[in-house]
Amino acid sequence: MIPDLHDATLTSIEVDWVEKLATFTFRLAQDTVTVVVSSCSRLVLPRDEPWGSSSSVNGIELVEGADGPVRMSVEMQSGDLLVVEGASVEWESAERRP
Repeated sequence: MIPDLHDATLTSIEVDWVEKLATFTFRLAQDTVTVVVSSCSRLVLPRDEPWGSSSSVNGIELVEGADGPVRMSVEMQSGDLLVVEGASVEWESAERRP
């Protein structure tokens, strides 16, 4: 289960097309949290900002399908909803150095 990333800053999204990986990097207090979606089959990244400009996360939802892909939805405080689907979702956290 991914930690609570409310108010974390989304710093980057990287796609490795050949390896089918989508990597999301978040900054949360003194930690950097990396979430990797493997066998990525769908990626939707709107940047419409209906609630105004923001790089902060409002919340993340993971839905694991019984026979289908895992879906991760990242609601941004800008009002945008980022969606990624893949075979699995893994995360790791590392303390940032000042």
